[in-house]
Amino acid sequence: MTSRTKVQELDLDEEFEPFPPGSSLGEQAPEVVVAFLREIGNHEAADNIAAAGGTGQGFLGFGNSPYTATGVAYGLIDDDRSGSVSRVLTGNRIAADPSLAGTRIKVTLDHFYAAEYPGRGKQSILCEFQGKNQIAGSSEPIHFAATLTVQNQDSAGITGLPLFLGLTVGKNGIQLSGRTVYVGSTSDDALMGIFDSEIYKKGLSLLSTAQPALAPLALTAGGVIKFLINGPKNQEVHQFKMGFDFTGSKTSPRLRLGSYIVAQGGDQSTIPLSSCVWDNERSRLYNQRTGKEVTEFNYMVFGISSFDEEIFGENRLGS
Repeated sequence: MTSRTKVQELDLDEEFEPFPPGSSLGEQAPEVVVAFLREIGNHEAADNIAAAGGTGQGFLGFGNSPYTATGVAYGLIDDDRSGSVSRVLTGNRIAADPSLAGTRIKVTLDHFYAAEYPGRGKQSILCEFQGKNQIAGSSEPIHFAATLTVQNQDSAGITGLPLFLGLTVGKNGIQLSGRTVYVGSTSDDALMGIFDSEIYKKGLSLLSTAQPALAPLALTAGGVIKFLINGPKNQEVHQFKMGFDFTGSKTSPRLRLGSYIVAQGGDQSTIPLSSCVWDNERSRLYNQRTGKEVTEFNYMVFGISSFDEEIFGENRLGS
């Protein structure tokens, strides 16, 4: 079956919905995880999980495997980068900037580190993001995806990858959801190539007025990704919600300009980001107590910066 036929078979008329809960690898029964690892040829990891009895589900992962952890921890890299390293702020140490309400921002994927994903060697990872653009008293769906190639214990070759350009900040902040998907089926490479097209390389350009084309684009991206996830060698690894607000809530990050770390793990207690520093020269996360690079969990870094309309202009969708 060709990739053209596959696209034609996708159901693109379904409603745009949030990511389905309970679909990450770490939320599956141990025997399901073991079977998936054997399907993709990672028998060593499958044997380790089987021998451990699948303990640790939803905490640090089966047998402490980073890719089966189901929680998330957030941190903000301190914007004082006068030295070689910057602190990582968490919880009450992050001060919100309410002046951002009603303004437009740019969201970029600046860094992607793979401590361990389920495959071996070079792995294809699909990163999917969705949310809403709040404009003129209404909202419109936004959906974006990017494909990365990365090896375990290494970072993907990206920096400042545009995601959303001109996203309008609502009075309560912004809400974005994201997930990572391991794509182990080489037969889906052509379909994955959709997300390497020019429209996805440049990021999703949003206007200050409603864009009727956004909803069909969101549905198309969602339909392609839904098809990919149903492949026998493809599997969602992690999903998270980024609800950045201005209220000072202890349970969600506060919104301000800067670089946010989103880490896959148990929670803030199992991933002590407050004990970490960011190396500004190497673009790496380090444990300031041990002085060693952090290699125990998967994480991304998102950049949130001001959107300069004079530079980008009121571009058309994806232009």
